[in-house]
Amino acid sequence: TLPRNSILAFKHAHHSLELARQVEQYLVDGLHNVAVTESAFGNPQYALECAEEAQKASLQIQTPLTDYYALFAKATALEALKQTDEAKSFFEKAAKLAREHKLGLFEQKSALELDRLNNDLESARKRMQWFEERGLMNGVNIAKRYFPELAETAQELVLEMKTSLRLEVL
Repeated sequence: TLPRNSILAFKHAHHSLELARQVEQYLVDGLHNVAVTESAFGNPQYALECAEEAQKASLQIQTPLTDYYALFAKATALEALKQTDEAKSFFEKAAKLAREHKLGLFEQKSALELDRLNNDLESARKRMQWFEERGLMNGVNIAKRYFPELAETAQELVLEMKTSLRLEVL
């Protein structure tokens, strides 16, 4: 998730890539940051170039997390280029990789993007609950932003939890 201020997003993403180019093990992270930022706020074609460079770099580093970042970056770039089916395929690959390597947060993050692209409210509701159960409010907020219908549900759950806590005390 990017800062709402796109100027700051560009500044930080490009600076992270500049630093990452100095330390090879962080190159995929930096390329991912730029690809996601460019996909959201800038040049989707450049985002795709960064994502493809990230995929090549991840072959050299070969860790599940760098592979995940490369797949996620490519998915966001493809979506920005209006290649939705291909984007879905890469989000699915990213989620599968994360699941296989027990990277739960990353699996849920990719799957939530798929939920958004597939307009799958019920699946998004389950993911939002997963984020809530772990106190990961950024994931909850993203789910609510993608599916405004979930905002009411989350507020009702919080109210219900407060009520049940009060009843237990009484």
